[in-house]
Amino acid sequence: MKVKSIIPRDEAHWHELRAQHIGGSEVAALFGLSSFMTPFELWHIKKGNIEAPNLDDNERVFWGNVLEPAIAKGIAQLEGFQIRKVHRYLSSEDVPGMGASLDYQIINHQRGTAPFEIKAVDYLEHRDWPEENGVKTPPMKYALQVQSQIALLNSKWGCLGALVSGNTPEKFNFDRHNGVIAKLSGGIEDFWYSISTGKEPEPDFNKDYRTIEQLYGPDANSFEDRTGDDQLLGLCAAYVGAREDEKAASKSKEALRGKIIKRIGKKARVKVDQFTIARGAQFRIIEKAQSGEDGFESYELPSLPDTSKTFLNKPKDLGQIASIF
Repeated sequence: MKVKSIIPRDEAHWHELRAQHIGGSEVAALFGLSSFMTPFELWHIKKGNIEAPNLDDNERVFWGNVLEPAIAKGIAQLEGFQIRKVHRYLSSEDVPGMGASLDYQIINHQRGTAPFEIKAVDYLEHRDWPEENGVKTPPMKYALQVQSQIALLNSKWGCLGALVSGNTPEKFNFDRHNGVIAKLSGGIEDFWYSISTGKEPEPDFNKDYRTIEQLYGPDANSFEDRTGDDQLLGLCAAYVGAREDEKAASKSKEALRGKIIKRIGKKARVKVDQFTIARGAQFRIIEKAQSGEDGFESYELPSLPDTSKTFLNKPKDLGQIASIF
């Protein structure tokens, strides 16, 4: 893949570059696999119809940024990696609108250079990671992010480093998967084509109602009589009915909780088929996803023969050697 390396002039320029590309943290949203953004929301953000979420006050984002250098340094030290902070933005010339802002880059490795993505993961998030043979594995959104970065670095492999619960380091290596990269490239091309033609994706009304509220903010003092609009009438009636059902469901949920606790007695954790009942600070019932559910097996990442090419437009400098440490 032919890649252009861009030095952002300032933070505003970096945000401008991000607005023009589908970055590594956004590729999962193209396939409905993102936990924080739907395809509908992503489309309207890139179209310029709504503002991207402001995460300045998000505690997870704040602490992730603060801890990122320490996590990178610690895992690199444990693994014997030599790394450098990446200060440039990578933009594909073969797939216009595909880009990435890497955390770090592994250098002088026997397998060649590789992206080094860093995550600070709390207990609640890690608890919901998928499992393979009893071992926790990263969610597909992280795997796709690393594959996107591998493509833009023309690397043979990539690495995800995570610090779980503040004291448990985990490292996951990903071989280059050309099938996944082709899928990502095609999805990005289709996305920008839909932007140019104005064809928005269908909203998921269970998740996109806040985005819809932003898109259709009310005009002050506007009024319209829609008497005779049977579809709108039906929606209003359904909304009022759902509101009443919500009250009844809350009472039913409390009753069921009491029955479950009486059934299991004082046990803190109970497994019954695909369900796990957990009682601690909170009462939770966790249902294990069936094979392929939630898309976890849609993009398997097995080892494949290396078909990567040399970096055709390699930047002279992708950052200083871990100078921030």
